[in-house]
Amino acid sequence: MPDSPSTEKIKYLKKKDVWSIGDITWIMLGHEDCSGHFDHRIMSPEPERDYGNLSDEGKACVDLLEKILDRFNSGHFGGLLIPFMSEFEEWHSIHRLRVVDWVNDTDILESVKFKQNHSPTTQKKILNLFETVNKKRPHQNDKVHEVDFAKLAQSGSWVLTELRIVLFGETYLGKYHSDFYQKFISEIEDKKKEVDELIEESVTLERIKEFKSKNYRQPLISYAEDGQDNINDRGYDVYVGVYDENEYMPEVSVYKPNELMKVLHEKGFPIPKELTEEVFNATDKNSLVPLLKSLRGEVQHWLERGCPIPAVDSPLDKLPPSPSTKQARKGFLKKKLIKVATSLLNKNPELQFPDFMSDSDTRGAIYESELSVGEQPAKSTYQKWLREARKQAGLSAPSGRPRKP
Repeated sequence: MPDSPSTEKIKYLKKKDVWSIGDITWIMLGHEDCSGHFDHRIMSPEPERDYGNLSDEGKACVDLLEKILDRFNSGHFGGLLIPFMSEFEEWHSIHRLRVVDWVNDTDILESVKFKQNHSPTTQKKILNLFETVNKKRPHQNDKVHEVDFAKLAQSGSWVLTELRIVLFGETYLGKYHSDFYQKFISEIEDKKKEVDELIEESVTLERIKEFKSKNYRQPLISYAEDGQDNINDRGYDVYVGVYDENEYMPEVSVYKPNELMKVLHEKGFPIPKELTEEVFNATDKNSLVPLLKSLRGEVQHWLERGCPIPAVDSPLDKLPPSPSTKQARKGFLKKKLIKVATSLLNKNPELQFPDFMSDSDTRGAIYESELSVGEQPAKSTYQKWLREARKQAGLSAPSGRPRKP
């Protein structure tokens, strides 16, 4: 006995990672006949007036369209292509996990009268499908970008979207088309905003110089699937990538990569010092490629440890400038680090050496000492300074076996 149409449809949906708008219409309304209503609604000069003349089926289609646009064309659930076009149903698709999240997060099934649109047997099969999809949820986001690190290293200017992708592997999730599945992690989104705010403040304080691009700027990072997101120099093409419009139009603000990295390094980000130097302006930049490739993993590990980003006006910034001689700089660094260690010990008497060395204020103090790698104190010296800070705080050595850094 052949399967029923609904069973065949569910078998088809199980095999697909991305569902078309027609698929979603069937799930919600029990049919796929909304295309004409969608296109007319988008193109109509008076959609509110037309709505009253629609059949009940047409109104249900238009109501669903509004819910789709509200969910998937704003916020952090992904962006659809420009909605002011015909053939909306043919142009768009949505990752199935985004649909499952929509169902789990909202009352969309109740809103579209799901139970009235399907038989009890079909309802059960669709809900079981959602459960199966949910169990196959990946532990990390899709690989959306084809990042050419050699091209990034060769470029003398970046925009903030490129900096975010290098640091976090992604930019703001609301920039991605809905057929990608990007898990929303509020902590990561917050860090992206903090980076932007830090760069903005640093430009204001003239720690970073802002330049203006005179022409249309081609993106340095493309979608992994086809890379077809270039900008026509006459502005005729519709750009559908993740860059902000003000990042590829003329007069876009661009920044020197090493200056961006230097500010982040000073604030405790795990940025190799080599990326903060003028080597970005050198002829041979191949040495930067492995450093840029490894940066996302370093930042991810750093964030997992809960390392904060200090404010621009950190108390360390207000200390006197570092002395000029090497010996004096070491003495000045010792005072700074004992001050940092004492503050950390007040918060956590069980502070371990690896946590002390990975702290953002510790890293910032070492950078600001202007001591080269060869001039910096040995590991044993840093351990000694931590013991001195512990003694000054009236604390004994922490219990348990010391962890390796």
